[in-house]
Amino acid sequence: MDGPLTEPVAAPAASAAASASSASAGASLAAAYNRSACTECQRRKQKIADECRYNTTNPPPVPPASSDVRDRDKDKDDTLPHGKQGPAAPVPNGVADGGPSAAGSHPHAPWFDTLTAARVFSTLGLEPPPESSKSSPKEDAAAADSSPQIKRVLKLLPSRQSMDKLINTFNNDVNYHYYIIYPPDFLKDYHIWWERHSKNRPLSLQFTCLLAMICACCVQHADNDMQQELQRFSGMPADDLSEQLHNAVRELASVIPVGHYHMFNVQRLLHSCYWYKAEARFLEAWHVLSAAILEARELECHKEPPPDTETEHDREMRRRLWCILDTWDWQISSGLSRPKIIDRADCDAELPSLTLEKAWAQAPSPLLHMKMQSELTRRLASRFSAPKNVISTDEVREYQGLIEDWVRRFPPVYDFENPDTSKDALYPWIFPHRYYVYTMACLLILNPIRHYMVKSYSWDSPPEELQVRAVGIDYSLKLMKTLRSWVDRIYNRDGRLHFVIFSIFDTAAILCTAIIKDHERTISNREAIVDAVTDAVAMLQQLNSISKTSKTSYDLLERLVRRLPERSMLVGSGRIPEQGEQHNVDGPLWKTLYGILDGRPTDWASLTSYAWKAVRRRHRLPTASHQTSTAA
Repeated sequence: MDGPLTEPVAAPAASAAASASSASAGASLAAAYNRSACTECQRRKQKIADECRYNTTNPPPVPPASSDVRDRDKDKDDTLPHGKQGPAAPVPNGVADGGPSAAGSHPHAPWFDTLTAARVFSTLGLEPPPESSKSSPKEDAAAADSSPQIKRVLKLLPSRQSMDKLINTFNNDVNYHYYIIYPPDFLKDYHIWWERHSKNRPLSLQFTCLLAMICACCVQHADNDMQQELQRFSGMPADDLSEQLHNAVRELASVIPVGHYHMFNVQRLLHSCYWYKAEARFLEAWHVLSAAILEARELECHKEPPPDTETEHDREMRRRLWCILDTWDWQISSGLSRPKIIDRADCDAELPSLTLEKAWAQAPSPLLHMKMQSELTRRLASRFSAPKNVISTDEVREYQGLIEDWVRRFPPVYDFENPDTSKDALYPWIFPHRYYVYTMACLLILNPIRHYMVKSYSWDSPPEELQVRAVGIDYSLKLMKTLRSWVDRIYNRDGRLHFVIFSIFDTAAILCTAIIKDHERTISNREAIVDAVTDAVAMLQQLNSISKTSKTSYDLLERLVRRLPERSMLVGSGRIPEQGEQHNVDGPLWKTLYGILDGRPTDWASLTSYAWKAVRRRHRLPTASHQTSTAA
């Protein structure tokens, strides 16, 4: 019994000694183990690096997901079209912020093989093979209640029945204006979207934005019956609904993650540009067009892909979008006297083939008019780079010759002098497209001639400049006849109406200025010019009943016509009212206009810019004088 009683007394000392000895031995063992582990780790990493360098067939193992996760993911994505992805999974700690567990520190990280290959090529003194930076498009799915932005868009969108009517209008009318959308592809995604929406499944953010933007454009040009139906649904006028829907789409688009480029985004931005143009907000349209071009470049729409890397259908869709972007860049940039957005140095995208619409084999494609313009702008860009570079009289004549050669090669259905009209009744886009390319041809020729037409001349002026002015007057008169034929066929709101109104006002204002500043009467066909200008006033008055922007253009042009030397003859014949209205027109506009008339050097684009700003203000803020003009 004594032994056991004395052991606890010595136990603490023995235990401390044993602990110290054990700790020392453990430290030695741990150090040895750590050294061994480091060596082994280095060998293992070297082995993995060699395998990654020379054998890329086996991907790194992925731990199997649990059955409930697999079932949940399958339930989310079972009806999403190919290539779409569901909501992003939670990011592990340390990965998002570049911590120790970030993917970049793993030998199987995406950059590991790239870095290794780059070192090999560098060591051998070789250039690495070119690789396309084009990544597969991504669509992001989001629940209908996942954010305030998507909830706002879905709340503004009409019911299925009303939206079907809008989409029917879009496919049979609005889309034909520029044919941004290929209908079979769009309708397939449209039905999938509604199926998912009806089952409360996550929706594609990219397609939701595109669909809502298309609805905003259709509401913008809805007929009276459709406007009343939409007002009963939303409780607001169609114009307000269209603007709110457009703004809501822009907010929802900001939710899309940066870098998730998609063709839907390009199409949505093009329709936003279309919406701004219809509102006569050309500067905003130019900025949105810039965003669309940048998105398309990220998708490499501006370049032809290597052979066998893309389906013929996808290649055609990409070419079609770039054709529209290319054409609008030249037109809008030159119209606003702004630099072109597209740098053509690395662009080699071909023109679209337009062979997908097999059902319309006997008719021109709805995109033919855009392809024709894109072909012209490429020729002009290869010679002059930008419209601002066409300055001298020789350059103006060369520029004119290129466009006239383009016009001579119009297909029979769009022939300038004797068009084939036999298919006009069967295919509704042919007539407006014919007059669209006629108008665009004249406007493009007039672009560099404008500043020659608003100068004062004498009989001693350089004959080359007088000749250029005569060409400008001739094409202005042709354009006014073309616009008269077009206006006589416009009965309701049309997505191209802003273009018609702008062309009438702009051309008539230039002709007025040419007459007013012709103090020595060097213009021979003054009577024809006066007839064209007064007809322009009549056309704008005719459009007042269907266009708010036409009212201000009419007011501005009527005041300008009153300054013509022939005004007494016009008033006496009753071709303009005897007493003009007191119009609420901005001071800067008339200061600019009178500056041109009085001979002060002013860029003609500034007049157009001021005029359309006045149109916008009076469109948004009607005044008593505005109402008087409407009644007249």
